[in-house]
Amino acid sequence: FASAPALAQAAAPSHALFDALLRQHVHDGLVDYDAFDRSPQFAQYLAELSRTNPLQLPKAEQLAFWINAYNAYTIRQVNAHGERESIRNVNRTFGMFSTGGAWTEPMAVIGGRSYTLDQIEHERIRPVFHDPRVHRPGRHHPDPQAAGALEAVVGAIRDDVAPAATV
Repeated sequence: FASAPALAQAAAPSHALFDALLRQHVHDGLVDYDAFDRSPQFAQYLAELSRTNPLQLPKAEQLAFWINAYNAYTIRQVNAHGERESIRNVNRTFGMFSTGGAWTEPMAVIGGRSYTLDQIEHERIRPVFHDPRVHRPGRHHPDPQAAGALEAVVGAIRDDVAPAATV
């Protein structure tokens, strides 16, 4: 049996890598999803998220962590399905039954546990932080080329600064 990756104990992951990727691959409000898909640094950032136990971080750093994880795994979700028309087409069904689309597929690995985008938003961000700044209209971008955040949330989120969040 393969052992689970070791979890980071209390150090917040560096979101500088994700920030650099966003600055490099988001231009004029458009995300270059193919560049993220080819990027070994993006895979490295997702691996860092998977090894981090966010519950051991200070609360303000947890919020930054979860926002960045949501945004990074949204990019991963679009790329995993090769979808370029609309993220709403991911796992779309026609007829009476709905799978919940991209937001209900367990594919985000954080701290060794799988999450859906809905779980990150509705179980980890909204009920824990009760922060109205994390809600923006259009958070579920109908156009996967539409930019979420142009920069990663780095460090603790202060009460007097609005985070650059798309959740």
